[in-house]
Amino acid sequence: MGENEQLLATIWGTAIRVVRGLMPYGAVRLVQRLRQNRVEYGTLIKPKNINTRVYWNRKLAKVDGFWRDEPYIALAEHLPQDRSFTLLDIGCATGDGLEWLTGQFPRAALSGIDFSSVGIAKAKAKQSSVMYSIMDVSRERLQGDWDYICLVEILEHLTDPYSVLDQAVSRARVAVFVSVPFKPNAPAGPHKCREHVWRFDKHAFDRYGGRVLLRDFLNEGKSPRVLFEVPGQAQSGHSPEESRGRNG
Repeated sequence: MGENEQLLATIWGTAIRVVRGLMPYGAVRLVQRLRQNRVEYGTLIKPKNINTRVYWNRKLAKVDGFWRDEPYIALAEHLPQDRSFTLLDIGCATGDGLEWLTGQFPRAALSGIDFSSVGIAKAKAKQSSVMYSIMDVSRERLQGDWDYICLVEILEHLTDPYSVLDQAVSRARVAVFVSVPFKPNAPAGPHKCREHVWRFDKHAFDRYGGRVLLRDFLNEGKSPRVLFEVPGQAQSGHSPEESRGRNG
């Protein structure tokens, strides 16, 4: 066996050990990402992922009415104020964010997907003008393009977050908004939130041309969060600058 073959075997063996114990699908996708050197700017901090459909159905079943809309309020100023646009919210949960955006942007065509049937049922009960669908984007391919796509507090829960971001970027004409928990000086290791299997730093989306829009806090100042904007790559009939239509 040559030197290159030995190196490849070593890398492959390491990848297999890293993903041992994961779901078969997640393991295969993560190994593919490791082999492509795509896992660079985030840290996989847990070997197993509790974020299953059953887990989230049970959790969202306990949500009585409102859950959260703070991240959507933060990203709203980066959406066009004077024209119609399309927007997809991946991982919309109970639809609080889209309900709020509907009131602010009545000309927008909004859609939401989530793999939780409980979350989607609650979202549909809140807002009939939004198109909601049950979909697991980590297992299924997005169909169609949107001007904007939101990934709000989602990527940290996924075994292979970059594959989902790849999909979103390829389907967004203007931009993908990514909101994730953020502690710039936090060392790699277990996160206090058992649902979070990834930790991201300020370079998490550099390869996509991402930029930081905002750093702030959720949950009354207890949860640091950063909002990134990643340029979309779907074909568009107008420039990103025109589509963003930012105030000021």
